[in-house]
Amino acid sequence: MDYKAVFAVALTLTLAVVALSAAYIAGSSLGEKTPLPSSGNKGKTGDEKGAAWVPSGIAVSYVWLQNGVRIDLTVSRPDPCHNVGLKEYKAIGKRLYIELAATGPRPGTYCIQVVPPPFTASVFFPVERGVYTLIITVNGKPVRTITVTP
Repeated sequence: MDYKAVFAVALTLTLAVVALSAAYIAGSSLGEKTPLPSSGNKGKTGDEKGAAWVPSGIAVSYVWLQNGVRIDLTVSRPDPCHNVGLKEYKAIGKRLYIELAATGPRPGTYCIQVVPPPFTASVFFPVERGVYTLIITVNGKPVRTITVTP
């Protein structure tokens, strides 16, 4: 067995893994930049040319505080190429709205198949104690409706 050839193949594979890992950490997908999710009150998430997708796993919890309610969201992502971000939130009467933006990878983009950390966000609504309806939308489509009670 030619150990030099085996070493050369092992070294080549190791360098390929390191290059792909570095591209992922830098926010790139084989040379194509994909912006990270925003977390402000308003913002842009992902690449506008990426395919829209609707997350299947959205966990919601809430805590009433002295001067309002804090809503905590956890959104699962299937891989690092699917991005989720907080687009906007507002309270209108007895309704609380949270709008998320979600994008998938551009066609032809290769993505490392690992389970990424979920997207998490906390939103504070300065409202009086009472019964409210929380409506969560993704890319303009309602996906969850929850009654928020003290």
